[in-house]
Amino acid sequence: MLSVVYDTNIYVSAMVLDSQIVQLIKLAKDQTFNLYISPHIIEEIREVMTDKFQTPLSIQKVIFRRIKYLATPTYPTKALRIIPNNHPDNQILATCDSCQADYLVTGDKKHLLPLKKFGHTKIITPQEFLAILEK
Repeated sequence: MLSVVYDTNIYVSAMVLDSQIVQLIKLAKDQTFNLYISPHIIEEIREVMTDKFQTPLSIQKVIFRRIKYLATPTYPTKALRIIPNNHPDNQILATCDSCQADYLVTGDKKHLLPLKKFGHTKIITPQEFLAILEK
């Protein structure tokens, strides 16, 4: 079965009901693949919900319960420096490394998608991942 990591922006897009991203969440719920998440990604989601969307704590609790049901926790142990200036996306790559992810699904066109691959992990868009799952 495939091992997959969703970047923070995938979870955030699902919260604002981007229909294609919501489909990715449904596929994870159907256990079409193994979805992994790290404490760093959880913290980034929490920061975006609090700072950008002012999501009430009660709603955050519901969202994190759902994420806990969808994704298996993984705990990166390596500090990576792939992206310069100690960029937070290095933690996303460390998450992929810790679970030997086949795919990192992201909308990050600036830092992650240009890499195309990191070790074993292919870095792809949500559209590319949906196309892979349709095969």
